[in-house]
Amino acid sequence: MSNRATWLKLASVLMLAVLVAAACGTPAPTAPPEEEGCKAAILLPSSISDQGYSAAGYAGLLAIGETYDCETAYSEIVPLAEMEETFRDYASHGYDIIIGHGYEYGDPIQVVAPDFPDTAFLSINGDVTGPNYSSLTPVVKEASYVAGYIAASMSETGKVGAVGGYALPDVVNWLEAYRIGAQS
Repeated sequence: MSNRATWLKLASVLMLAVLVAAACGTPAPTAPPEEEGCKAAILLPSSISDQGYSAAGYAGLLAIGETYDCETAYSEIVPLAEMEETFRDYASHGYDIIIGHGYEYGDPIQVVAPDFPDTAFLSINGDVTGPNYSSLTPVVKEASYVAGYIAASMSETGKVGAVGGYALPDVVNWLEAYRIGAQS
C-alpha cells in the first residue's frame, strides 16, 4: 500500500475520531503522524461561525493541525460552481488531504481526484470511493431515533418537530429515523 493510501485511511479514521470526539466532548486522538509536514484543507458549505455543521468541521480541521502538526487551510461558503476549482487550487499547492465537508462535495471530488493521484480527498457524508478518494459517513440514525423517542416522550401536546436543512440523503435519513423514534 502506498504512503498516500495509508495517509487517506489514517485521515479518514482521524476525521471520524475527531468528529465523534467533538460531538461527545472528549479529547482528540493523539496517535503519531505517519508523515511529517502534512498539509490538510477543508471546504465548508457555510461559515465557520455557524455554530453547527461547518463549525464542527472547522474544529476537526484545527484538531488535525494541532494533533499532527499539520499546516491547515479552509474555504467557507464554497458554492457549487467553485468547488472543483477550489479542490484543484489546494491540490496544486501540495495539500496532502483535502476534505469536502458535505454530501455536495462528492461529485466534484470524483472529477478532480484523478488529476491529483498523490492527494487524498475525503467527502464527509458523501457516497464516493476511488483510488485516492473516499467518503466518511457517520452513522447517526440510531441517535436520531432516540432523539425522536425522547422528544415525543417529553411533549405535552403530542407534537414534535425537527429542522434538517437541505434535503440531502443523509439529512432525510436522519429525519426519518427521528420521525420513527417519535412515533414509537
